[in-house]
Amino acid sequence: MRVKRALAVVLPIALLALDRLAKWYAFAALPPGRGAVLVSGLSYEYFYNPGLAFSLFSPIVATIASALAFMSLAAFALRHRLAGKPLRTRDLCSFMLIAAGGASNVYDRIIGGGVTDYIIFARSAWNIADIMILAGIALMIFERNPKGGISADRKINKT
Repeated sequence: MRVKRALAVVLPIALLALDRLAKWYAFAALPPGRGAVLVSGLSYEYFYNPGLAFSLFSPIVATIASALAFMSLAAFALRHRLAGKPLRTRDLCSFMLIAAGGASNVYDRIIGGGVTDYIIFARSAWNIADIMILAGIALMIFERNPKGGISADRKINKT
């Protein structure tokens, strides 16, 4: 159990370090709009994103949304702590993935006014931090109800 918990902490931190390194390289070495094609439809290039996902909204809205997301994550952790429930390994892993990915993107917003994306897939620009956030959210969703449908403790009254 200790190994799983350690991995749930170390893996997101290692991915955070990898994301920071990839962002630095994309910013320092690649001109905007030009990079390396990895495979058809997937390339590594510098893309500056001042908005939220898919470059939506203004930088100030993106910064406020990021701050609200962090407050929600902190509330989730505090609720668990105040309830006296031990944090399960999967919850810890999802929390760490979201926090590390969010921290990397928020750092970009504070320092540069927008996020550095470098994985161009089809018409979308991503970074490892984005993937970490999505993976953390998916872990939370599938943890709540791994089989889909209505769980045994949630019954619907049909009247």
